[in-house]
Amino acid sequence: MLCEVGHTITTSIKLNFELRNGTSTETFTIYSGENDLKQLAVIKEMDGKSKMEMWTTDECNRVDGTDGSQFPPHLMDKKQTLYVFIKSLCRKFPLQYEKDVILFDGIPAWRYKAPLDVFSHPSINSDNQCFCDLGSASCPSSGLLNATMCSFGAPIYASFPHFYTGDKKLLETVDGLKPQQEKHETFADIHPRLAFPIDGASRFQINVQVKKTAYITGLEHFQDDQILPVIWLEVVPGEISEELRNMIYHSTFSANAIQLSFKYGSLFVCLASLALLTITCYFRTKKISKSILS
Repeated sequence: MLCEVGHTITTSIKLNFELRNGTSTETFTIYSGENDLKQLAVIKEMDGKSKMEMWTTDECNRVDGTDGSQFPPHLMDKKQTLYVFIKSLCRKFPLQYEKDVILFDGIPAWRYKAPLDVFSHPSINSDNQCFCDLGSASCPSSGLLNATMCSFGAPIYASFPHFYTGDKKLLETVDGLKPQQEKHETFADIHPRLAFPIDGASRFQINVQVKKTAYITGLEHFQDDQILPVIWLEVVPGEISEELRNMIYHSTFSANAIQLSFKYGSLFVCLASLALLTITCYFRTKKISKSILS
């Protein structure tokens, strides 16, 4: 059924996913960290603007976060939320610490995940009030982000694949959906010292809202305003080169060894100096005592 409908409407609706090559038409200004390391890799502007005009608050419109390939080192605190700016969704996306993990060669990393309520209805997650008008038709069910404003007016909705974490009623109108955490969540395994992802997966689903019209046939099988999955995307890191693996390994273990050497080496030098000073004072005191007695 989906194949038949798809064949019917592809000539009039072109999403052009097959033409995208991963590049962006926008120009981003990103801090290098030269003057302030705390701003390293943070996006300052998009096309010369520090704010968008999509949402209802300045905070949600603010261009902020990184592109996900690097984070400011000072933010590597398990209590801190990291932000990735996703242009295709016109918003910054939060990542929160979940647990410590061990990767290849015994490399330790911190696993960050997208919060389960990141796409929840504003009545559940108040931080999402800026993305839609609470109580209006622009506020979709939990698990969806209304990206119409970010899609030139097209009825596009973003979600996790298979409506993972979404309202159960989204699954009732489409057959074959089986949301699973290990297959459909978004996460990043970040090196705590270098502050860049070593492993992870960015997973999102693009959906359209069905709008019945006399000009498009073949939609009689769908409900009006039904959310219909179109495609889901998974972006994962490529294979890490041997040079980069060595750099990560040495920055993890060699740096720790050097740090411990300085730490305990300095302690040893201090103790040795104190012992030498004590012995010197002892013999000097003894020599002075003999001189007085004689």
